[in-house]
Amino acid sequence: MFSAIFDGIGRHPRSMIGGVVLIAVGSAGVQLLAAPDSDTRYAIPAVLSLLVLASSVLSLVALARPRPAAFVVDARSAAFRTVSHPRQVLARAAAVLISTAQATSRMAAHAREGDPAWDPMSRTSDVLAAVLVVLAALLVAAVWRGSGLWLRQDGLTERNPLGSVTVPWDALSPSALPPTTPSAWSLRLGYAKPELVRRRGLASSRRISTDTVNALFLVHTLHYYLTHPEQRQAIGTESGYADLLRVLYGATPRQPVDGYTRRTP
Repeated sequence: MFSAIFDGIGRHPRSMIGGVVLIAVGSAGVQLLAAPDSDTRYAIPAVLSLLVLASSVLSLVALARPRPAAFVVDARSAAFRTVSHPRQVLARAAAVLISTAQATSRMAAHAREGDPAWDPMSRTSDVLAAVLVVLAALLVAAVWRGSGLWLRQDGLTERNPLGSVTVPWDALSPSALPPTTPSAWSLRLGYAKPELVRRRGLASSRRISTDTVNALFLVHTLHYYLTHPEQRQAIGTESGYADLLRVLYGATPRQPVDGYTRRTP
């Protein structure tokens, strides 16, 4: 059951976050319309807190799942891309719910008769609620923008909530790929031509995050296209992806192992 849930969350992060945003907006709307002394004003933050707890627990469960040694063929972008890890999506959902719980809690406090709305403690709580809402909005925007890795005919692109980095194939060499393990969280690339690397925002130009993909699978894939440049034109196609898997793993798919050893059909 968990596998089906996590796979659905990873493949449809916008639907998941969109549903959470609807819950957040609906909760805020009900809080605004509820009578000052209504029990609903106190129930909403409590229910949201339970949802935060559920999302956090599921995020921890998802953290224990191995990252996939696979890409998704994105024909529209002519790319192989990684699927959002359910841990990321659930953590961002929890952040949206936390900000909503804090905001609705402050609404309930201000609605109480005689609430000292402008004492230092109250002002601090209001500022905290506003900051959390802004951060949650940034995380939602990041989900809609898309984050992860894209492998294209011209190179590798990583996007994160703070920026992006694009590494053309000509900037790399096979010897620049570091030894790694499937569970590594990032790769520190060595560049033959660092001046070709393009960075936007606060993304790191040296370290590529692998929190959405099996790191060794990514290294094997990069090594293959660096040593077989004629195959790059097939990136982003179903046939190209099938060829990649066949070269890396042979007729029987298997998990990557350390080193660059490959089985061929």
